[in-house]
Amino acid sequence: MGPATLKVTPSNQRGFCKGRQISLNIVDLDLFMRVFNNEFSIKDLSFDHIEDIPVTVLYDFCNAFPTLVHIYLFLVIRMYRVPESYRNCIVSLYTLISVYSSGIGNGKFLFYVLCGVKTGCPLSSILFLLCINPIIDLFRFLSDGPGFSSTRVCADDFGSALDSLFRIRCQASIFKLAERVAGLFLKPVKCVIIVSGIELSDEIEAAMKLWLSIHVPEFEEFSIVSCGKYLGYYLGRNGEFKSFEGPFDKLEQRVLEIVDAKAPVTSGLIRFNQRAVPVLSYVSQFAFPPADFNICLLYTSD
Repeated sequence: MGPATLKVTPSNQRGFCKGRQISLNIVDLDLFMRVFNNEFSIKDLSFDHIEDIPVTVLYDFCNAFPTLVHIYLFLVIRMYRVPESYRNCIVSLYTLISVYSSGIGNGKFLFYVLCGVKTGCPLSSILFLLCINPIIDLFRFLSDGPGFSSTRVCADDFGSALDSLFRIRCQASIFKLAERVAGLFLKPVKCVIIVSGIELSDEIEAAMKLWLSIHVPEFEEFSIVSCGKYLGYYLGRNGEFKSFEGPFDKLEQRVLEIVDAKAPVTSGLIRFNQRAVPVLSYVSQFAFPPADFNICLLYTSD
């Protein structure tokens, strides 16, 4: 089912998709974030129309795999015309799943499981992709297609660069539908709104919070920041610095561990190449290390 699933999976979904690079999500979001920021002028800033500010939103689902409703799953595989033999197998796996008490319990029946796909099962990633596809399609048709935003997805990690905060209302309606139909709920305290086109002041943050509480109350708990972490890299103001901060700390720790071990030179070099060198490889795909970091300090002992 893998190759067939890829054919019906939107191109901006890059998680669990063989041949697609999830790192391009970061590149794409950073690009469109800069484009929308350049189209906005600080002269256009008005607290009466705070919704005109361009933003990038990072959405985080609350336990996406365990909350996926089985009835919705069955409807999706039927809509995609999955072969009947495959459908019957999937329905059998996810029907009449019973839970019984154990341990200090007496082994009695407790309840049926009506949602969730089994994490770790090779089939679970395919089923999740099929179920998340309709939600991504709504983003493409209602938000990205008209040019209001550019959205990238890695499994259940949504990142969307919007030309204005106002567009978040459309995306909120999509997630509201996902809650009711698929059982996929956002976790507001882990969702982030990035404002990078202008300097984020307390006044601007308060104005945005007020606007959200009035127009999109379900999103009023979203954090409003100048940079946010998406797939291991920080997008927004000073994103390069914050992205390298953690890896440099880890690099320093590992170098000192190798030095303290006092192993023979050959063993130390092998250990260094295995444990220290790869630490910066991921974030270095997207930017050069900031000049503020002096790697020579790593080799200066107290």
